[in-house]
Amino acid sequence: MTLARQTADAIGYEAHPYDPMVQIYEPGESAASLKALFDDLRDGIKPVLEAALKRPKPRTDFLYRDYPVETQKALCAELAEHLGLDMDRSRLDTAVHPFEISFTRQDVRITSRWNPNYLPMSIFGTMHETGHAMYEQGSIRN
Repeated sequence: MTLARQTADAIGYEAHPYDPMVQIYEPGESAASLKALFDDLRDGIKPVLEAALKRPKPRTDFLYRDYPVETQKALCAELAEHLGLDMDRSRLDTAVHPFEISFTRQDVRITSRWNPNYLPMSIFGTMHETGHAMYEQGSIRN
């Protein structure tokens, strides 16, 4: 925090010390414009949140069952293909942290990770990386 404040002071600002810092990533924005944006978002999100909090808590027990890793891999490969990934030009492998890498449009690889007791990790990792891979393959469908 101290370094950021010193940087803002060195760059200079008129209204708020965050202004010169946000300019680095979002030219034209300021603390005031972002406050207005987030105030509008809060006003729109608050009723949705309040309604959601009044609903019964959803079941989550099915997320924490035993899911064999090989079954997860097969499910996720099928999911990636169903979403539109051309598996003739791709493959799904294992990694500690999911990623996508493209060597060419004909060789785009994705990875996911597998927890035998928590299915969403593999599903969401695969879905996310599939989106990157489809972009790299040039196969995003409308």
